[in-house]
Amino acid sequence: MNGNNILLDTNAIIYFLSGKFLLDSEYNVYTSIISEIELLCYPKITSKEENIIKDFLKSIDILNLDNYIKNETILIKREISIKLPDAIILVTAKINNLILLTQD
Repeated sequence: MNGNNILLDTNAIIYFLSGKFLLDSEYNVYTSIISEIELLCYPKITSKEENIIKDFLKSIDILNLDNYIKNETILIKREISIKLPDAIILVTAKINNLILLTQD
């Protein structure tokens, strides 16, 4: 993977879908399955919002968890104070050599 590969975290996807920034078509866009879960489990999500999110997620690659991500996340969590979902997303980007785009 090269410099045109980015991983959007949950907040970055929300900002993108609300029109707060644009993505050039030159980028290969990824997200973590953690972000997919976070986006879709919001209790007050409307059907319209859910459909917009699902359509967007269909247009990008969603990276799943594996043992390597799990083990690296454990090591990161031992070293720094970071929320577990954020640690998983960070490690997913790192392992896959992706630029992490976040609004945190």
